[in-house]
Amino acid sequence: MCKRLSLEVMRTYLRQRERGDEVAAEQKVLFQAHAEEVEEQICRLKARQRYLHGKVTYWDARMSNDMEAAKQIAAQNKEIAKEL
Repeated sequence: MCKRLSLEVMRTYLRQRERGDEVAAEQKVLFQAHAEEVEEQICRLKARQRYLHGKVTYWDARMSNDMEAAKQIAAQNKEIAKEL
């Protein structure tokens, strides 16, 4: 079950699980909060991925001696870096 839940949240889940449906709403809140945390992690990872793709593209431009493209890509990556 441990899908990267904190130890405290895991303990709460396990305690509540024994009480069954009477704590269904509380269980839902635990998993809803975790789902939101995972969504935030995904957003951060996507920003990192865009940044890394930008770096690859930047070096492709440099290797092709396309300094104008490299300059534009560097500016874009600078903006992406603000999200990191």
